[in-house]
Amino acid sequence: MRPHLPEEEIHAWLDRQISRPQSREIAEHLMRKIKSRELQPYQQLPTEYELAEQFQVSRITSQRALVELEKSGWIFRERGKGSFV
Repeated sequence: MRPHLPEEEIHAWLDRQISRPQSREIAEHLMRKIKSRELQPYQQLPTEYELAEQFQVSRITSQRALVELEKSGWIFRERGKGSFV
């Protein structure tokens, strides 16, 4: 049985599903935090698992977001240490 959601939440969810991948949503969220200086240079980002839990997605989806940010130069990643602004 599905939980009942308010109509506006259903529309917002559908818009997100149609408009762009969830990994892109996560990447844009982190970019906004970087641009606003909420995340400072060299600050460690949440782990793939933490992002997955926060956004209620799979770890692979959160990993794709971090890879996208790395490829575009927003962050750098160090194996075994994490992802950093």
